[in-house]
This record gives sequence, structure tokens and C-alpha cells, in this order.
Amino acid sequence: MTKFMIEHVALFFLPRPLPAGEVLLAQVCIRLRGNDGMPGAGWGLTPLCVLDSQDRTRELILRHCCEELAEAWRGLSCDGHSALLVEQFRQQVLPAFGQKFASINGEDLAQDDILVCLSPFTTALHEAYAALWGLPDDWRPGAG
Repeated sequence: MTKFMIEHVALFFLPRPLPAGEVLLAQVCIRLRGNDGMPGAGWGLTPLCVLDSQDRTRELILRHCCEELAEAWRGLSCDGHSALLVEQFRQQVLPAFGQKFASINGEDLAQDDILVCLSPFTTALHEAYAALWGLPDDWRPGAG
């Protein structure tokens, strides 16, 4: 395994039309740098919620959660596999998120919602780690 650091995290919100409305997607790009100076980049994408023009509360909460997660990932490092960093993040960082978002606008943010927001970050991290090792695209998590 190799030591690596998360060098950059970019977060994008993409509204996409559906036959019955519009869905908000969260897309994440993570760039890693190995201790040997080699770079790796990966992308993750997940649908967050169906957009509702009447009530944007849930959308705004999920956006804020993703923004806070992006900040939490920046600068993290690991001496091992990307799965090890994800597990450390879940054990050390996520409990604080549960408390931080315990009650926003009188409504609890479920652990499942936090995990949905986390999804594109972990996919991007694993894909970037695979790129760091030089694995072909069809071996990476986001490959179709």
C-alpha cells in the first residue's frame, strides 16, 4: 500500500430533468497525491433528492451536508488502502455530523441521508486511489 493525501475536493450540484419533475445530483471530484508524487483523480455521482419548487428545505439541508463533507475530506491522508480512509472517516468524522445535523429546522437529518451525501465522496476516493495505482479505467468503481 502507499501513503497518499487528498489534495483537492470539488463538489458540483447538477439539477437533471425527469419525466415527473427534476432531481438534484451531487458530483464530486477528488485528487490525490501519493508519497512518490504521483497524482490520481476520481469522480463520484449520486442523486440527492427530487427538487420541489414549493419547499426547498430538504434540498438546502442536503446541499449543506455535502458542502460540510467536502470540507471534512480536504487534506486527509492515509497510509494504506482507500477503504481504510473511508472506515476512519466513518468512525471519526461521521458521528460529529450526526450531532451537527441532529436538528435543522426542527427536522432530524437521518443517518441514511448523511450516507447518501457521503456516497459520491467514497466513490471518487476509490476511483482516485485506483488511478494512483494505474489501474485501467474498467477496473475503477465508476466504470460502466
